[in-house]
Amino acid sequence: MFIEEHALCLAEGYPKKQTFYHASSTASSQIDYWLVSSDVIDPHVTIADLHHLNLSDHCDITLRIGIQQDCDTTAHARGTVEVEPITKAPTKRRIDWKKTDTQLYSDLVREGIECLRDPIIVSDLDVEVMVKTLNTILYKASSAATATPKPRSSSKKKLNVWNEHIASAVRSSKLAHRDWKAAGSHHVDNDPTYIAKKAARAHMRSTIRQHNYMQKQDRFDEIMEADGKDTRLFYKLVGRQRKAKSTATEILLYNSCTLNTSEDVAAGFASHFEALATPNHETQFNEDYYNQVTFDKLIIEEIACSDRSDVVAVTPGEITKVICSFKGNKAQDIYGIAAEHFKHGPSELAGVIATLITHIFTTWYVPRQLKEGILTPVPKKNKDQTLPTNYRGINSLIHHWEDTGEVIVRRTRDKPRVTNQRCKRVLQRHSIFSECCPSNHRSPK
Repeated sequence: MFIEEHALCLAEGYPKKQTFYHASSTASSQIDYWLVSSDVIDPHVTIADLHHLNLSDHCDITLRIGIQQDCDTTAHARGTVEVEPITKAPTKRRIDWKKTDTQLYSDLVREGIECLRDPIIVSDLDVEVMVKTLNTILYKASSAATATPKPRSSSKKKLNVWNEHIASAVRSSKLAHRDWKAAGSHHVDNDPTYIAKKAARAHMRSTIRQHNYMQKQDRFDEIMEADGKDTRLFYKLVGRQRKAKSTATEILLYNSCTLNTSEDVAAGFASHFEALATPNHETQFNEDYYNQVTFDKLIIEEIACSDRSDVVAVTPGEITKVICSFKGNKAQDIYGIAAEHFKHGPSELAGVIATLITHIFTTWYVPRQLKEGILTPVPKKNKDQTLPTNYRGINSLIHHWEDTGEVIVRRTRDKPRVTNQRCKRVLQRHSIFSECCPSNHRSPK
């Protein structure tokens, strides 16, 4: 009745093949079907053989259909938000420093930075080229000094539990299947190799189900035993039991649209955080406070420009202290550079970085490469994870920029003074004004 009401039927050329095998290997039949309607374009059905690791009694059945796409590809017709597509940067292989020849890496870097020892910096473009060349030298040297990882094998179905009993059953099933293939792959009930193959497969699947159940039972018993003895362990085990397998954001609601693909979700996050970083003038903001902050900003810039000739050059010793303070085993930046690239580098590397940072302090020009980073959305606790406003962006900065910031912090900490009384009065006035107007603590960008 249901089939007739919806005009369903089998696809043309539907294959005839067994799709169900009884657990006791006493019977098999074709009981699973794909039914399609008449308006489906070019349906094609494929029935896979029963894999020896398949714990189900049914075979996999795949249906492929054609898709007809309309000419209208606008955002309204697609039903998705119109955001700029994300240009994926080439992925940099993470360097395993435990497998890296650090001496070879140091020698390669020392040889590569010879062209940067005494750079001739005439324009801002020279600084951009210097930073790009330094990043390339560090990454290529680390890649050459690290053993190439073995290529990963193709993804296969993995079992939730594995022990010597399951390994033995799987090995016996494979050997029985090999013997059956060598004997001609006959599906005859009185064929001894066919009987042995089915028996070995049934034993293997039974063993896997038994030990899988035993593992779950042991986990539940561990939780129940920890209830009265260790409350902390009890809640830890319960949390592990309830924890979702995937932590990636699958659905994002942005600009009244539902984004459900990885590309759209990434583009939605990019558009959201770009809007947050774009300065905008609030209509209800205190105009007097805004004008005062703008005026004070100009005064501080004027004072800093007048004192630009007093900039003390950064020394290699300062850079060496900063590099020694870096924590290892941290995420790499978009250029594949991590803290270990500096910690295992030669002593001459500190001089090159000192020259670069001194030029930034003198000219006030920050290269574009130092202002780029990887922003990772991290969900806030107990918030709706389908809304981008419930995520905070954690940015992974370029390590050269961390060098620059740490030098500034150390110099300010070593000499905490304000050299200009005019600048000191500006900062005091801003502090007093902020205390009088607590609603204006956050100055406009």
